[in-house]
Order: sequence, then C-alpha cells, then structure tokens
Amino acid sequence: MHISPVTGQFGPNTVVIEPREPSGGVAPYAVIPGQQVTINITIHNAVNIYGYNLTIYFKDPSLLEFVGFRYMPFLDEPYTTKDVHPTAGKITVYAKSEPPAEPVNGTGTLISLIFNATKVGETLIRFDAANSWIIMEDGSQKHPDSFKSGKLAVTNTKIAVEPEELSGSVGETVKANITVYNVVDLYGIQINVTWNPEILQLTQVQYQVPWKNSFEIRNLTGPGWYALIVAGLTQPPDPYTGNYTFVSITYKVLKIGTTKIKFETSKLSDINANPILHAEINAIFSNIKIIEGDINHDGIVDVQDLIIVCSAYGSNPNKPNWNPNADLNNDNTIDIYDLIIVASHYGQTNP
Repeated sequence: MHISPVTGQFGPNTVVIEPREPSGGVAPYAVIPGQQVTINITIHNAVNIYGYNLTIYFKDPSLLEFVGFRYMPFLDEPYTTKDVHPTAGKITVYAKSEPPAEPVNGTGTLISLIFNATKVGETLIRFDAANSWIIMEDGSQKHPDSFKSGKLAVTNTKIAVEPEELSGSVGETVKANITVYNVVDLYGIQINVTWNPEILQLTQVQYQVPWKNSFEIRNLTGPGWYALIVAGLTQPPDPYTGNYTFVSITYKVLKIGTTKIKFETSKLSDINANPILHAEINAIFSNIKIIEGDINHDGIVDVQDLIIVCSAYGSNPNKPNWNPNADLNNDNTIDIYDLIIVASHYGQTNP
C-alpha cells in the first residue's frame, strides 16, 4: 500500500512531531490560553511498516491539558490500537495492522493528539528515542531512522481577523478587521491574508499605524488576498504596546458559500527586528443555511448523508473511523440517534 509520494527533505522512516521545532530565529507555532491545539505525529518515507509504538515527552507538560486523540488512517486495515494515556509528561501511541492488511509505504499522519492550552510558556516536544519503535510485518521492531522534534508556545499576544464568524447575503457588504492584542514594543508588522475570491470580493481596504511616522514596504491586493508590510520610522523610536486595529477590509458577497479569512503569513517585530511571539486567530465567512442532517452540506438530506453516518457508525473520538461531522447530537458517539436525525429530515432541501 502506498500513501503518498516520497518527501525529499526527509530520509526513510523519519517520524516528525508537528508543529515542528523551528530553526534560524523563527518563532515557534503559538496559541493563546484556552485555545485548543492539535499535535500531529507523522511519518515520512515509511518503508514497509506494519505498526508503531512511539513515545513523546514534553519539556513543560504544565502548559497543556490533554483532551483526546484520533488515530489517522495511515496503516492498512484492519489494525488494532491501544488507549492513549499521558503519564508524567509522556504519551505513548500504539497501532499495529493485522492480517490480511499489507505493509505501508509513503508519508502520512499517524495520530492527532488534542490539547487545551492552559498557561503562558513554551515547551519542546521530543521523541523518547529509546522507547520508540516501528513494527514490521513479521512482528520485529526497529527504531525509526530519524526523529524530528516539535515545539509549541502559549502566549497572550495574538493577531486576529474579527469578527471570527461573518455572514451576509449575496450582494451585501461585510467588514473584517485585523487587530493585534497584548503586544509589547511593536515596531513592524507583516501580514498576508487570503480568502476565496469566488465568494468574497474585496472592495475597500484601509490601514493605519500606531507610530508617528512609518515606512510602507508593501500594501497590495489581488483576487483573494491582501498583503501589508509596514514599520515604524520615528526618531527617537516609539514602539507600541497594547491593542491596535491595523486593517479594515470591506467585502462584497458574490455567492452562497463558506470560506476562511486566514493568515498565510503574519510577522510582528520589535525595534531590534526580533520576532514577537504571537498566536493567529482566523475568521470564517458562511452564508449557507444548514439543514439538520445535511452532513456534507450539499443542500439536501439524502443517501449520501446516511452513508457518512454508516461509515462512522459505532465510533467515538478514539476510533480510526471517527467522523465528528456525523456526530449530530454531539454525544461523542455515532449511533442510532444520529441515524434517526438524518432519517427524520430525509429529503429536505435548502430553500
């Protein structure tokens, strides 16, 4: 079985924690306290693997509260799993295929671990190499050829597209602001924001800065994107501390649909050009009126929605076939009650 093409930057059987540990002075991936974050364990260029038994540990486990996990469909089915229980800052994940499954080659995500951020700080996330194994079809075990660590930060500083949820009818205008919160000594900003231009058309953009004088490097728009780079240029310097709305964007709604308004890039820097750690909060626009039971959001409750529920039937968030979209009553189990919801709305359409 082949999952995906070989990825050139990694050697064979390389296991990776994402978000990755950055290099070269780049700030790590960051979230704000209370935000949910997913940490993925992936494998690159797997060669004939039949399972895995991997242990990771956190340098500062107090930053995160474990919520749950989801095995991803990388191994060939059928396969067995074991419960994931964090202990003393470590988490061990295990899965192994069973006959008649075939060994797997390629690249993919093995498991997603879900946490709530609890307090400000940074933590490295590393593999316990001595206790991390790849399992072969004959049951033998070997260590991965290479390990790549992860890193995560929790900070009160954020840059946000607001409001986080937008809606509007076709032909109407909607507005979104880009605001920085809880920043200290800010003296430069770089952003690139994108959206689906088939749904939203930018009609106006305005930006302002908190410094007396500034130097604009880029202020450009295009179909589905806006880019800004601007820095302070005051003598003596007047770095900004606090909350500040830099950009206001006005859109025209072109059609019914859903699109993220998200940061492709965001960089904040201080007077010495050092990066300022911050989290990104994206927004979503949607004017689709959801019918209860319309799981795939195609405007009708039909056999396709029944198939989605049946494919995940009997699962919970710890099962490989779990599909949160099919959990219509939000009880973390996909069962007869979810089927009843679809059946009771069967044939209904979006007006």
